[in-house]
Amino acid sequence: MSKLTQQQRDALPASDFALPQSREYPIPDASHAEDALRDLHNATPKQQEQIRRAIRDRYPDIPQTSKVRVSGRVLEGKQKQK
Repeated sequence: MSKLTQQQRDALPASDFALPQSREYPIPDASHAEDALRDLHNATPKQQEQIRRAIRDRYPDIPQTSKVRVSGRVLEGKQKQK
């Protein structure tokens, strides 16, 4: 998992966030974009689509998968590419 200090996060331009209006889900590099995909379960369905779209537009080579842990098992789902 990639870490940003608060100072580094504050220095990022709004364009480096998947949700720039609220400055949530920083995606300044591919590693952070992958972290954002893993954290999709914390977002609303509408936000999830916005996050996926931002990552797909910026990092087209990153697979749009999300892993969810349920009862100790990891379930993997794949988002359809548009």
